[in-house]
Amino acid sequence: MEEKQEEKQDTPIIEKPAKPVVKTRLSVFKNSLKIDSVYHFKKYYQQVVDQPDPSMTQVTKDIAKKSEETVTKQRSKKKRWLNALFMLINLGIVVGILLYNFLGQEDPMSISELLTRQINWIWLLIGFLVFLLVNFVDSIRVNIMVYHITKRSRPFTSYKSVAMCRFYDCVTPMSTGGQPFQVFYLKKRGLSAGTATSVPIAKFLYSQFFFIIFSLIVLICQYTYITNFSPAIITVAYVGFALSALLIIAVLFLSISKKVAPSMTIGILKLLNKMRIVKDYRKAFVKVMKTVREYVATMRQFVSNWWIALSMMFFSVLYLIINYSFSFIVYATFMPLDSNWFEIYIQLFTLGLICDLASSIIPLPGGTGMAEISFAVLFSSFFITTDGYNIAVWALLLWRIFTYYGYLLQGLLVMFYDYLFGNKKIAPLLKRFKEEDEEKARIEKEKEPEIKVVKNRRKHNGK
Repeated sequence: MEEKQEEKQDTPIIEKPAKPVVKTRLSVFKNSLKIDSVYHFKKYYQQVVDQPDPSMTQVTKDIAKKSEETVTKQRSKKKRWLNALFMLINLGIVVGILLYNFLGQEDPMSISELLTRQINWIWLLIGFLVFLLVNFVDSIRVNIMVYHITKRSRPFTSYKSVAMCRFYDCVTPMSTGGQPFQVFYLKKRGLSAGTATSVPIAKFLYSQFFFIIFSLIVLICQYTYITNFSPAIITVAYVGFALSALLIIAVLFLSISKKVAPSMTIGILKLLNKMRIVKDYRKAFVKVMKTVREYVATMRQFVSNWWIALSMMFFSVLYLIINYSFSFIVYATFMPLDSNWFEIYIQLFTLGLICDLASSIIPLPGGTGMAEISFAVLFSSFFITTDGYNIAVWALLLWRIFTYYGYLLQGLLVMFYDYLFGNKKIAPLLKRFKEEDEEKARIEKEKEPEIKVVKNRRKHNGK
């Protein structure tokens, strides 16, 4: 017995290996600042981006929290004063450009002459109707995706979210405030956090993707015509196009390439770090990967549905065609049309796109300054009357109303409506939706035993 006990004591104790700690995506994000080598970057990339969480739980929480923080900052007193300051700078630049062009003319046309003899009121009315049509098409895109997820059509909510998105895009530098507020607005209007975050992101990606393809086709087809204008404006427009395309190309590349993309990303970030453009390339990489994960996880919900893809393509292209027709509508409002009106339409359509691309790189809200300068340089030759008047100043003002100030007014009207009526109506509506969802869940639960019986019968008959 003693010998057996001694043998037992001499026998080494074999400890069971500890269970591997499964790191959550949140812990990966927290520990990502310790990553240094390209190998670890690739590993992090595959863990976070290559296999995103289908439920989008963490992504939803991150975006929703960030959106609420952004909206809270926008509504703070300091931010409101800053937005008001931007608006005053905006108006000052516009007034300065208008006065410079107006006073620079030898014999400018007065407002009374303009109203009595130069304006085609039918085309002016068409312009305001087209402005409403642009917003209607934009809200259809949102409503299609909302219905795809919730199986419930919310056209009025979709329209108001679009109006508020455009408003905050117009009052924040680089149009950074629109998407977070749209997420916040949809969530407050009864949509789940997942739907409220995925719909604006998917709409943005679809819009950006088709905008790049559409712009590229126009720039290639009209290249000969574009070269006749100011090289400076055209170069700025090309830079704007390149920056717009960079995001989509980066997302596609990072989501498709599993080996090359992480290495290239860290190499570029290290180079930018040496150039002192990026302070911390590790944090920058984490931010890039988070954004890619959000985009990839969102698009996987919508790309698989061909009807969503085709409808978004149709309405996105329709939106672009209508939006860049404003320059021709302004022309038809002030100038008489003749037999070559379609050729003029194509030319003005192209120049309107150039103005938009050129002003997209300006940090001021609405691309203020570059939009007015681009219009004055590109369109001035189109607005010379038969008796020698140059009315490009008035055309510029009307064009900015259609493409910028109209969205500000629309957003203010939606805010005013929600303050008086909308916020009061939403509570009973959400209560009704909740009751409908509960009733639907109850019916589906009652049908579960019947479905199981049918499946078992089919399985038994199959055998």
